[in-house]
Amino acid sequence: MARIVSALTLAAVFTLSFGHEAQAQVTKADVAKYDLQNGQAVYDANCAACHAAGVMGAPKTGTVRKWNSRLAQGLDTMIQKSIDGYSGTYRGSTTFMPAKGGNPDLTNKEVGDSVAYMINQVL
Repeated sequence: MARIVSALTLAAVFTLSFGHEAQAQVTKADVAKYDLQNGQAVYDANCAACHAAGVMGAPKTGTVRKWNSRLAQGLDTMIQKSIDGYSGTYRGSTTFMPAKGGNPDLTNKEVGDSVAYMINQVL
């Protein structure tokens, strides 16, 4: 019996580790704390240029599979990376996020609202 339980536990760990993408760590309640209407306005004016088409590895707005592993980082981390900028690799491709989407006049709140707006599209 102990061997069966051990085998089932090992199979479950293997499946969770390798069989599925990361699950979202961001909820609707998390994004509801932001001004999503303002976020859409900021997105339309600043973010859509890259996120609507996936330019420079940007996760396309509304495409769940492009956001899943990023959601696992949590909302605060994604917002901070959007404020500070980020370059790296994602699934073997180079990605680049300029600080504040390349618009230094955006406030941190506006960036947070726009990130929350984009995430809300995939929750």
